[in-house]
Amino acid sequence: FLLFYSDVLRLNLSRGMAPINLDDVIHYRPPAKKPHFK
Repeated sequence: FLLFYSDVLRLNLSRGMAPINLDDVIHYRPPAKKPHFK
């Protein structure tokens, strides 16, 4: 989960959003390994 969380952090920092929203963590989709369910 730490690697996953750091990916979200990097994503948010690249957007200029330092604080992490729980919604971002929950809805964040990692690089596709499987088809995404919507």
